[in-house]
Amino acid sequence: MARSWILLRGLVREQGHWGAFLEALRLAHPRDHIICLDLPGAGTHYQGKAPLTVKAMRRALEQELAGLQLPAGPRLLLAVSLGAMVALDWIEHDARAFDHVVLINSSVKGLSRPWQRLRPSALLGLLPVFTLKGPARERQILSVVSNVPANYEALSREWDAIARARPISTENTLRQLTAALRFRLPQRPVTHPQLLVLASTQDRMVRVECSRALARYLGAPLAEHPTAGHDLTTDAPDWVLQQVSAFLSRAGS
Repeated sequence: MARSWILLRGLVREQGHWGAFLEALRLAHPRDHIICLDLPGAGTHYQGKAPLTVKAMRRALEQELAGLQLPAGPRLLLAVSLGAMVALDWIEHDARAFDHVVLINSSVKGLSRPWQRLRPSALLGLLPVFTLKGPARERQILSVVSNVPANYEALSREWDAIARARPISTENTLRQLTAALRFRLPQRPVTHPQLLVLASTQDRMVRVECSRALARYLGAPLAEHPTAGHDLTTDAPDWVLQQVSAFLSRAGS
């Protein structure tokens, strides 16, 4: 039976930033359905206002997904960073919404310290983003979230085209960041049986200890890439797919 993959990006990122990972996923699973959702205030929703809480983001996406009327079959939610916080809220609210959930380079207030959830050096690296324009702005973002400098030139042009087509406002950037920093441990234990946590050991934006703490809290398996940056699906798309495929095999799906 065909599977539905629901993909959700992170802070000030959108479906256009899946890049090579999305193409690799389509090639690896040509019969499955792939749905890319955008957080409120970004991507297809860039003209709207981002909520100030993860819970409100989840509610908006829950409504959007319900309107898509997906075919019957297993559903896998793969979410990055802020998107993974939304995923955690989602499965706390409805543990049956997805059959499998993959959380990538995320963090939770209450499990990790503020300076672990957003490294001070990363914050300093991102401050120039508010004054830069064009590919230079995207190159600065890449210098924080990616550990593959050889890709910066091409990706900065691609990401600039995305930013020009669907620009995320400074207000929405700050509102998304506020929601991320405020997100804390769910009120009820998350008991979803099929969870996988992926992380980058050399993440220069969010310390890898955040994912380790999250995996322990959830009782979920953890796999770490030794060299990739925060944007794991950009730096190591094939590795992510390998890990997810192994996860699905172990789950018998």
